[in-house]
Amino acid sequence: MFSLLKDRRLLILWVGEGINSFGNSLTFIALAWFLYRLYPDQPALSGSVIGAWTVSMLIGTLGLASFTDVWDRRRTLLVANALQGVWIALIPVLYGLGHLNFTLLVVIGALMGFTGSVIFPAQQASLPTFVPKERVQALQALFNLTWTTSGLVAPVAAGLLVAGIGAVNVMWINTATFAVAVAAYALVRFPRVERSGDHDERGLSAWWARTRYGFEFVRARPALWATLLGLASVNFAMEPYTAVFLPRIADRLMQGVDLPGAFGWIRADSRGAIGVGLLGSVLAVSQLVMVIWMGRRVSHHPLEWIALGCAVPALCIVGVAFAPSLGVALALAVVMGAAFGPLNVMVGTLFAQLTPEDVRGRVYSARILVGQGLRPLGVSLAGVLVGLVGLAPTVGVLGVFAAILTALGYLRARGSETSAPDPLPAD
Repeated sequence: MFSLLKDRRLLILWVGEGINSFGNSLTFIALAWFLYRLYPDQPALSGSVIGAWTVSMLIGTLGLASFTDVWDRRRTLLVANALQGVWIALIPVLYGLGHLNFTLLVVIGALMGFTGSVIFPAQQASLPTFVPKERVQALQALFNLTWTTSGLVAPVAAGLLVAGIGAVNVMWINTATFAVAVAAYALVRFPRVERSGDHDERGLSAWWARTRYGFEFVRARPALWATLLGLASVNFAMEPYTAVFLPRIADRLMQGVDLPGAFGWIRADSRGAIGVGLLGSVLAVSQLVMVIWMGRRVSHHPLEWIALGCAVPALCIVGVAFAPSLGVALALAVVMGAAFGPLNVMVGTLFAQLTPEDVRGRVYSARILVGQGLRPLGVSLAGVLVGLVGLAPTVGVLGVFAAILTALGYLRARGSETSAPDPLPAD
């Protein structure tokens, strides 16, 4: 896996992505805490900002899906990352000027979602072009390592930074990391790829034909649509859990927990941020170990790993919500991370192996649109249920539903001739 870094291009992209992933992880945690403190008794408002981000991302994915196979992907990544840095910087700027309100937060969230909608498809469609087919799983594991390492370091760092300098100031760090990502893409030339003739066609009908083809491609392959159903299900439960409920759960779990004397400077009303950081870091350590393990082997059963990676975390968040102590919640976070590690690697590997290069951007866009499509519904439903049955039962309903839906998708796809890619030689 690490031998891939001998390629200078991959090394630059890997370092840039690692730094930017760290900044993104900081911002997501800081934003969740920032919204929690702005609207402590109104989780629906917090959810609305995150929901605007997600809905806008889905709209951008649908509208821009076909263009990720038409536009120059390197240039797309340069522009999109630069704009994301600008949108992130607006939050501390406007807050410092005293002009930040709920409406502006929703607008900024929407801008971030729309611009960010092309980053993942353009990046994931480009990465497999750097390596031969038999090295795709190792490549996916290598770049997942940057995301999981960020997930390991960022939660604790975010907890300490939020408690020390405030959530809004943490967002300046993410702005700087987007500048690093832009520099990385500016330094690397992407391999040339062949494009089919329909990429040159213009107009609304051509746009729709290209977009529709990407979704039809996925629908005709049970392994792909079962994977998207699983991703949609787990994101349906994870979005409100992570963005809205986890700070409140962590606040409860940290009650009665004695912090070492070295942490005496932490404000009493920010102890929950440390709990969020601990849960996130433990999850990330477990995930990191599994990503490294997956990068050193080739799996011939990707769909099974994907099903476990969706169903197990959905059930684990139920356990965390009902956990009687921080220790129990941390143990469940270990299990959650062990399931997430193979999921992240195998989804990218499966899609890369089953998808031709000239349609890959659209297929990855379909992955986002379907995989993330239930997030707004999850947030909206959670906002209603929490007022009716309480926080923990709400997480329970969402998690169990997600696990059941994942299992149904896997069982329907299992046994199909296209449920797994052709066997690959051992790494």
